[in-house]
Amino acid sequence: MKRWIALLIAQLTILALLLWPDSYTGLRTLDILQLATGYRAKEICSCLFVLERSEQDCDAWTRDIAMGAAYRVDKSSKSVTGSFQWLGAARPIFPSVAKFQDERRGCLLQR
Repeated sequence: MKRWIALLIAQLTILALLLWPDSYTGLRTLDILQLATGYRAKEICSCLFVLERSEQDCDAWTRDIAMGAAYRVDKSSKSVTGSFQWLGAARPIFPSVAKFQDERRGCLLQR
């Protein structure tokens, strides 16, 4: 019984930390994670399809600032999906998609 209560308190504490806004920026941790996946998707897309660099160069260029966000490239549709795959989740967490539009506009975040 004590273990069940301890687990419940731990889960509620983690949830509160994810939803609690930062005192400086006002952003919640959840918002920051969504920004990280969007940043990674947009920058990888721009690097690959606008600058036409290799995927290894683009990965190294964005790896440090994206907080471990993974990405998946779809070269046929010229799009990149950024997401987190934490704690054995069945589906990606906080997915963001950037798609190459044209030479003038470059890549835009779709969601």
